[in-house]
Amino acid sequence: MRDELRGDDEGWGSFGLGSLGLESGANDLVRWAMRWLISMRKPTRKLPDCELVACADIVEENARAFAETFGITRIYTDYREMLEKEQLDIVSICTWPHLHAQMVIDAARAGVKAIHCEKPMADTWGAAKRMAEECERLGVKLTFNHQRRFGTPFRKAKALLDEGAIGELLRIEIGFGNLYDYGSHTVDLANYFNNETPAEWVIAQID
Repeated sequence: MRDELRGDDEGWGSFGLGSLGLESGANDLVRWAMRWLISMRKPTRKLPDCELVACADIVEENARAFAETFGITRIYTDYREMLEKEQLDIVSICTWPHLHAQMVIDAARAGVKAIHCEKPMADTWGAAKRMAEECERLGVKLTFNHQRRFGTPFRKAKALLDEGAIGELLRIEIGFGNLYDYGSHTVDLANYFNNETPAEWVIAQID
């Protein structure tokens, strides 16, 4: 925790800032990425005990744009350097899936208290297991960006299910076109509607 912080204040670091710095001539995908990144960080500004203190991106222009948007004074182009120099309590990881595992493990070993990582968890089952095992070993809280379960339509559906208004849940069928994108949201919602109950059996296929 930073010397400037007092009490239970949390120092928050973020790395992998995507396309935030690309404004001139940006295409729709880049503009969407910029809006998404900003919307992801806005809630931290509303928490009185949370301060964004550092960010990292391999593209310095992106890091500087992000820092200017959120009043961050320290930027890095190497996340490992940020982890070494900053005493962070929470880290947010916003990179491509194949990079998640090593970054999560490095952050956990650096002594952070919690890590919030973009979904999907990783690009392989082995990498996902390593992330979970290391965070559990070190007592680090590891969460992922599956926010849809907090959306009003899904909360309403869950309430109706819990009330018995739409009958008893006997089976869940889900489908999605991209496992690494919105597909992980769908799997998370299946667990949400099922009260996180471990399945007795699962059948699946990939075309």
